[in-house]
Amino acid sequence: MTLKTQLENHARILLWRSSLHKFLHGSKSILKRHGVSSRGYHAMLELWAAPKDDGLSIGELAVLLHLRHNSAVGVVDVLCAKGYTIRSRGDQDKRVVHVRLTDEGRMILAALVDDHLRELGKISADLHRVVSAETHG
Repeated sequence: MTLKTQLENHARILLWRSSLHKFLHGSKSILKRHGVSSRGYHAMLELWAAPKDDGLSIGELAVLLHLRHNSAVGVVDVLCAKGYTIRSRGDQDKRVVHVRLTDEGRMILAALVDDHLRELGKISADLHRVVSAETHG
């Protein structure tokens, strides 16, 4: 690897990390404004994407969020208290608790996604430069 290539790669990684940091900083402000934690937002996105009508079990959600079961329960507790999700027992196994979004949860999620898309738009030119340099470099 030439020195020029190495410097270009370092600059691309710096731009990517700076862009990511800028996005995450904006995301933190968005989430605070809406009163939703980062884990709560992630959980809402996963529940929205769930292929089943009955949502996801707490165990499935824990895996998707990379959390322990009891930590996922805490995230769901907060979302339920806000009225964004609802719990229900499994039809076949009453020990299994399923979680799904409420209509209010879907509305809040839509607002969060819209705000995050605007935030993503702020860094899209930088991300395009990072990817373009890789494919055209």
